[in-house]
Amino acid sequence: MSIVDELIAERKRLGLTQAELGERCGMKQAAIARIEAKRVSPTIATLSLLCEALGLDLALIHKGE
Repeated sequence: MSIVDELIAERKRLGLTQAELGERCGMKQAAIARIEAKRVSPTIATLSLLCEALGLDLALIHKGE
């Protein structure tokens, strides 16, 4: 499951529409739709905003070698 898939699942679990999520993080619904459709790759800054709006932590985890 991709990070975008995780964000979509959490948005839906919280019962938020794309527009409501956009309002929470200062983005337009269309921008949320483009991200969720995977037509654009969000920056780390955008991912951070989305995670904060959804009550999630954004973390990088070292997999090791």
